[in-house]
Amino acid sequence: MEARVFSDEDVAQVICSSFVPVKVDSDRRPDIWRRFAMGAWPSVVFLTPSGDFITGTTYAALDEFLSLLSAVSRHTKSGTDSTFRAFPDIGTTPNPGPRVSRTNSVPSVPVPYFSALTAANLDTENGGFGMAPKFPIPAAERFLLARAFMGDAMALDALERTLSGMAKGGIRGADGGFHRLCDGADWSRPHPERLLSDQAELAEIYLDAFSMTKNPLYREAAVGALDFMESRMVRRDGGFTAVVLDEAQTKQDDATFSGPNARAASALIKADAILRRPAATDLGRHIIDYLFDNFQDKRGLFRRCPEKIGAADPEFLSDQIDVLLLLLDAYEASGNNVFINEAQRLADATIRYLYDLNSNAFLDSRPTTDTRPPNLVPYRPIDENARAAIALTRLGRLTNRGHLLETAESALAAFAGAFRQYGLSAADYGLAVMWLHEPKLEIVLSARNRHELRAGPLWRAARASYHPHKTIVIDGHRPIKSPPLKMPPPSSPAAVILFGDRDTVITTDRDELTEQISEAA
Repeated sequence: MEARVFSDEDVAQVICSSFVPVKVDSDRRPDIWRRFAMGAWPSVVFLTPSGDFITGTTYAALDEFLSLLSAVSRHTKSGTDSTFRAFPDIGTTPNPGPRVSRTNSVPSVPVPYFSALTAANLDTENGGFGMAPKFPIPAAERFLLARAFMGDAMALDALERTLSGMAKGGIRGADGGFHRLCDGADWSRPHPERLLSDQAELAEIYLDAFSMTKNPLYREAAVGALDFMESRMVRRDGGFTAVVLDEAQTKQDDATFSGPNARAASALIKADAILRRPAATDLGRHIIDYLFDNFQDKRGLFRRCPEKIGAADPEFLSDQIDVLLLLLDAYEASGNNVFINEAQRLADATIRYLYDLNSNAFLDSRPTTDTRPPNLVPYRPIDENARAAIALTRLGRLTNRGHLLETAESALAAFAGAFRQYGLSAADYGLAVMWLHEPKLEIVLSARNRHELRAGPLWRAARASYHPHKTIVIDGHRPIKSPPLKMPPPSSPAAVILFGDRDTVITTDRDELTEQISEAA
């Protein structure tokens, strides 16, 4: 639309005479994108002076957009409070506003609900969900992966159709990088831009799927996304760029963001365990240093961008959760208690500045007193609250800090009566409920010394074996005052597997550990 519509003289004249145009970078301001996005890029939204929604559209041809401008102008000048009605095929409604409940419990019904929702929206011919334009939906794919592991045959079928469709389709470029979206329902006619967040999330999903199924196509797709990040997205300052804008050249955007960098580092650390890429963990740890050196502020939170523009450029919940999950992944990969200590500090700061006591849920951004536009009142997103609950549950199990587990449950309970109003993008809520209701799997690794444990196969097997909600504890390094789980002095590195009410299993054999994790479903 930039080249074909907005540059048109008639369009420019109408906009300048009747509207106040504001162009927003959706990566830099995800809160604005979340509130007003029309489901795809570009999104054009019409608001009243007070910020109330009138109508909006994604891509529209020149004549259609001129007609829409005229209709909106007539509507606003009429001074009526009637609902806007124009072109049903153009004007649509953004994502529904959040409504939270006051229930104190989290039912298990979101799990079958999201199972049914993925089945109802599955494109059985091409994989993925819905028709064109076709996007990856990582939350839905993570949920399907978890349900497939738990023995759901329908979820496994939907997962395989979707992952295979993307891996073989045009959304995956010849260089391995995944495009943002495709205009064709069969994953054809991809848009040129490739986002760091998509590479990172899809790499993790394909890695987990390969770990579970051993399908070589999934390994190939994961390796392609990882190679693309390492070869095409590394910046001169050591971080990752947010987006590569074309396929033929190495044209990068100048932007870099904390959350997508954290997700990329998590994918790299997981790749080391599953694909035996030790250099990937080295790069992942470098990104951790890059984040702390360039993004952390005096509150202990992480800014979206390295530079701080002003108070109207707030810290976002999504970035804190991405970094928190990265720190937990780094701990499981190294056993280094520094990562757990930093994770606890970040969790405490996130709760202090972003948790809303009135609704017992997390806000999407830290409230500010700045009145300059685009300043928005923070609200409570279900998907980010779900990921926050998962992160706090993992950290709470590692540290035995009960208030973290209570905060996670409260954040989920806030949406117990409202999750049905959200689509597949909120499927992480179902995954978070599984963390809450399914028996927990804890693997405690022990050896005479840390080097012996790291050099042995048990640690890698514990990390490489997929389970939708496992926790790995390195014996002697649980950061609590009470002693860790008592284990017999092993003659070699050993693993203790605790799963729900099942008898505790102690093993020194890698294959037995892998089998025990697989059976913990």
